[in-house]
Amino acid sequence: MFLIDSPGVMIPSVVPKELGMKMAVLGLIKEQVVNKETMVNYIIEQSNADNNEHYWQNLRINKPSNATDFLDSIRNKHKIYDYDAAYDRILIKYREGDLGKVTLDDPILV
Repeated sequence: MFLIDSPGVMIPSVVPKELGMKMAVLGLIKEQVVNKETMVNYIIEQSNADNNEHYWQNLRINKPSNATDFLDSIRNKHKIYDYDAAYDRILIKYREGDLGKVTLDDPILV
């Protein structure tokens, strides 16, 4: 048996929704498969659930109440008028670690 590592190629299979979202947010699944707005919503939900305030403090904006508020704050702060460009900026910042150190895995309770 051989294992070939090919970037961007996945064996078609049914992946649990939560795992698929984690993979999309990390850039392991093409962005055309999962809506960028959905990924940004997921980032905010996870950050809020983990009490991670770095994602908005590092960007020097007020704490957003939802993804739309977050997006509008980013657009106004950085003078971005295109929604896709704003989503891209957020996803890149997240993937580069500029929104704080985070984990997408649930902590194991011992």
